[in-house]
Amino acid sequence: MGASGSDNAAKVDFRVEYQPWPADKAFPLTPLEAWYVMQGYAVRPARPVTMDEFLELPGQLELSDGYIMLRQT
Repeated sequence: MGASGSDNAAKVDFRVEYQPWPADKAFPLTPLEAWYVMQGYAVRPARPVTMDEFLELPGQLELSDGYIMLRQT
């Protein structure tokens, strides 16, 4: 065992599951709205999100009555 205890440290997988959002395209959610969605809240974006924009968002999301939320499994 190492003196620093790093031998027992959990290994983190840093691979990106989703492609980064294109820099030349505006993201449909504000940073704060995206943060709330990722925390599990249902968010109604200040700017209406079209179905095409919604389908491009990364992750397992649901759109219901204008609210975006994480899909509950």
